[in-house]
Amino acid sequence: MTQDFRILFCSPLILISPTLSITIFGGTDIWSNLCKYEPIQSDTMCKVKIGAKINIQVRAISENPELSRDLTLTALKMHCDDRFVCLENTYCYKDSYNYQLLDECIEEVFQIGPMSFCVKKLRDILNSEPNKLSKCVLEYLEKNATSTTDCLVIKNTGDCLLPDVQKHCDPKFMSMYKQYISLRLYNLACDGRLRYRVPGDEPQNVLNPTNSTEQIEEN
Repeated sequence: MTQDFRILFCSPLILISPTLSITIFGGTDIWSNLCKYEPIQSDTMCKVKIGAKINIQVRAISENPELSRDLTLTALKMHCDDRFVCLENTYCYKDSYNYQLLDECIEEVFQIGPMSFCVKKLRDILNSEPNKLSKCVLEYLEKNATSTTDCLVIKNTGDCLLPDVQKHCDPKFMSMYKQYISLRLYNLACDGRLRYRVPGDEPQNVLNPTNSTEQIEEN
């Protein structure tokens, strides 16, 4: 759908009721009285302009993963963070939407970039000496790193892969891998370090349901 068509389609709704026009866009916070923009404006500012940078980065790393080899996780996710901050500053979207979009973005650049080198080493071992790999690594490789937002799966898979990542992959990658798993659990509100201001459909604090207050205060 072109931008011109979207403007023509949405203009009557905007003229009738700005609040109504916001509700037809996914992830918008219909209760927010701080939203400073119409959906088309915020989409253009954040999802289109910064999204283009993300798409360029993803395409470049897909074609040449070496571009990501020496990047820190902070540098790797820079454009993802920029879009997140942009969306947050509009006050038009739910926390659950913004953080899950951020998680999706970081996961993509991490998997096609730094993680791809580790997966390649694990696959090489799988083809030559599969008995050296743990059962969960074999299952992980068989599923071809299927994406998930399930908190328990992320936590359990991350913990299970850790020994093999440490043993077989680049030693410098270990720290980034730990940061990545921790960041996913944070962004998806899995462990109590983050509470969405406007609850979404996903359960929060799945991993530590009894001590969320303590964890929030610690961070």
